[in-house]
Amino acid sequence: MKFLENMINMYGEQGKTWLASLPEITANLSAAWNLRDLKEHDNLSFNYVLDGLQNNRPVILKIGIDQASVKNEVAALSAFQGYGMVELLATDLEHSAMLLERLIPGKTLTTLIPAQDSTALKIACNVIDRLHQAPIPANNKFPTLAHLLQVLDQDWDLPQQYLSTARSLRDTLLKDTSHDVLLHGDLHFDNILSNADSWAVIDPKGVIGNATYDKIGCLLREPLAKLLQVADLRALLTARMQTIAQHFGLEPKVILDWTYMHTVMAICWCIEDKQDPGKMLEFLQIIAAMRT
Repeated sequence: MKFLENMINMYGEQGKTWLASLPEITANLSAAWNLRDLKEHDNLSFNYVLDGLQNNRPVILKIGIDQASVKNEVAALSAFQGYGMVELLATDLEHSAMLLERLIPGKTLTTLIPAQDSTALKIACNVIDRLHQAPIPANNKFPTLAHLLQVLDQDWDLPQQYLSTARSLRDTLLKDTSHDVLLHGDLHFDNILSNADSWAVIDPKGVIGNATYDKIGCLLREPLAKLLQVADLRALLTARMQTIAQHFGLEPKVILDWTYMHTVMAICWCIEDKQDPGKMLEFLQIIAAMRT
């Protein structure tokens, strides 16, 4: 199971201990929050997530292993309330747990891709517009985008050209701080879900930085596995760039530069988390060719 492997690969003995404690933590939270009919998600990756009911209200119970990360996510969820973010109902930071509304029907934008790719992308752009209206909280402790991108400065097992290009792009793209906002930080299509007749966002990282990071970030690259199966991927990416450029008033070169930098950063994170970066590297080569 991917979830178990991820926890053990990333956290070792701590991960094993945490996994063994989940039944007791879940039982205690169920009693405290009056939860029932809990059922774990099939596609767990880095958090323990269950569907259930609180009284008769559909809810999500999410438990993490990294307390600092969960604390930051709770702060981001709170800051984004009223701007298209899933509703945060309760928290238990001692157990790195949060209770969230369950979005209904809860289908992700990924389900529209590639058949309705243009529709999915336009929905994502509109969601971003709404998210970025959220004010940056006073005295916040969110990390900055510059801090996140320091990962590029490490000596990774990658061709030096990839890293040097990404570092150069970062230093150029982050010079402009006039458009800094509270960023979601991981806004891919699986984090945008249908909710009645609208769409809502889940899993914010909470980062302060240039708004373009969310506007491009994952939108050109995801869902990666599906995209790499598209026969004429370059044509699809060109169409996506046109939509993003028109919606946000960005130049195609800027879109490609941010995407290149973001993809190298994602590759570094894959390596750090002991994940296979193969598909990311394949995509990076396509973006590199489009930049020339």
